[in-house]
Amino acid sequence: MATELASRADPVLTVAYCFDGAYAFLTGVSLTSLLHNNPGRTVHVYCLVRDVSQQDRERLMRTARRYGATLDYIELTSQGLDDLPQAEHLTSSMIYARLLLPRLLPADLERVVYLDSDTLVLGDIGALATMDMGACAVAAVLDVAHAAMGHRIGLPPGAYVNAGVQVMNLPRWREDSLGERCIAALTDGDASRRFSALDQDALNYCLAGDFVPLSEDWNLAQHHRGEVTVMGTVIQSAPVTAQTRILQFLGRVKPHMVWYLGPGLREFERYKAASEWHDAPLLKPTQVADVVDMADKLCILGRSMEAVDLLKNGLMTLAGRLAEGHAG
Repeated sequence: MATELASRADPVLTVAYCFDGAYAFLTGVSLTSLLHNNPGRTVHVYCLVRDVSQQDRERLMRTARRYGATLDYIELTSQGLDDLPQAEHLTSSMIYARLLLPRLLPADLERVVYLDSDTLVLGDIGALATMDMGACAVAAVLDVAHAAMGHRIGLPPGAYVNAGVQVMNLPRWREDSLGERCIAALTDGDASRRFSALDQDALNYCLAGDFVPLSEDWNLAQHHRGEVTVMGTVIQSAPVTAQTRILQFLGRVKPHMVWYLGPGLREFERYKAASEWHDAPLLKPTQVADVVDMADKLCILGRSMEAVDLLKNGLMTLAGRLAEGHAG
């Protein structure tokens, strides 16, 4: 059963993001939504970054100052992360950076709310900073496919969380060496072969069900095309409601890509328009599957002739690349 949160006054809401240059755009929109919906709170944001341009750093800093928040950057060197496994859809070593937060954040900091860059904050999240976590290291929402995801790594239903939104009890992380244990599990051949979700699998494997469960209002999953298939099971995206505090765009296709077809797009567009990235163009498709999705979106919008032209041009481009490959 999800934990009911007590609302106690606390002067500081500490939030952390971990990202590289490819996710600065999404982080900027997420940060805007966070600060817009937590007015009157003292917010301190830590950004654990790698290969982020000076322009994007300045945009993020302007965002924080506009809302009266504090933002600090922590530069991430390799820290051995480049040697950890990758997956087809998870190719950046930055996915492991959140495991290092307890070690890299100030030693006297006891609580941080970690947010993935592909989240939007739709309401006041101050209760996460003051909730009772007991002796647990993590509070999080069950993954939408928790039964199947947990079964892969030997966990029962109800024991597998989505790691994209976490409340971290930092003293407990440090006492348990939780981040270090996760990294060790990722390099253990017997265990890591089952870790298709990489750091998220490792975290759940090490937690073994010992976490504080939150209701899905604290991390509502949204998917491209409104659904996702996990181990043969189709899971529909749940609708955003007035109670939704945080939503997350799961999967490879995100709302800053012009071919995104899932729910939550209206909310993303709202906070993009209010952000320092308001004039940033959406990413265009570069892969065949993405071109097809974009054509589908044009058809849905009643622009079928544009869809035909897009498919034709996309196939011609692909044929050209294949020809160049054979020639080489």
